[in-house]
Amino acid sequence: MKKTKDEFRRILNSKNTVFHYTTAMTLFEHILPTNKIRMSMSKNTNDPYESNKYYFHGNFKNVELPGQNRANLLGLLNNQFDLIRRNFSKLLCLSKNTNKIEGYFKSRMWAQYGDNNKGVCLAFNKTNLINALKNEIEVLNHKCITYVDIFNHEDYTFNISTKDLNNDPYQVAYKKFIEKLEIIFLKKLQDFKDEDEYRIIGFNKSEQDEDLEYKDSLIAIIVGDRFPDGLLPSLQFFCKNKNIPSFKCYWNKNIRILADCYPNNIHLQYENEYKELKFKDLNYML
Repeated sequence: MKKTKDEFRRILNSKNTVFHYTTAMTLFEHILPTNKIRMSMSKNTNDPYESNKYYFHGNFKNVELPGQNRANLLGLLNNQFDLIRRNFSKLLCLSKNTNKIEGYFKSRMWAQYGDNNKGVCLAFNKTNLINALKNEIEVLNHKCITYVDIFNHEDYTFNISTKDLNNDPYQVAYKKFIEKLEIIFLKKLQDFKDEDEYRIIGFNKSEQDEDLEYKDSLIAIIVGDRFPDGLLPSLQFFCKNKNIPSFKCYWNKNIRILADCYPNNIHLQYENEYKELKFKDLNYML
């Protein structure tokens, strides 16, 4: 039975729905034809705290080791740790619904990642998406990002034990990586807080981005306010073929409107939506 738009709104506003903003070109050339979503190496993110190489200091408390040997060991561990953190770790960055705003109505995300409102926002069932990814990659964690004012210097220190001296540097570095996982990938500075990010962390030993099947987790495609009309027939074809609904975000005066992508009279629909929401649905007020 086909769901009404109000029923889809409730699904879209669920805590189990997460959103990924991207360009129309990426949608039509990569995501829809392949049924895959990209998990990127962390070195390819736009946050230099995550993408840049940095050096962990060592705490050698109660470990008898000459100074030069300590420096050599730290060099080995940092090289392995950097490989694990920046190349082997794969990230999928999503937005979530909050009490303040829906995940698909975030103006900053539309501007920065949604090609200045000419792109799209993909809505996923979070549980189904994670399960689909687990079929192809090890998922180390998935969680909401915590936003902080400043990073704690002590968080970026390796505690070195005597046992670590005799173990393989990669295994030691991987153990330290797992210990530091939430600090490394689930904390960001307050500058990013408006993204309301939900992050999935994957891991494998390839040094490339991974395009992975999302299977049945895609539940809707939402286009931006400036999405080109010329692309609507292609979108309609794909959505009909895959049985996925599509909507359009539209800003009218002080109202945020979720409209059909291709109604018979789109301007009349916007006006009807405006009148309806003005009196009935204050949750869509800006």
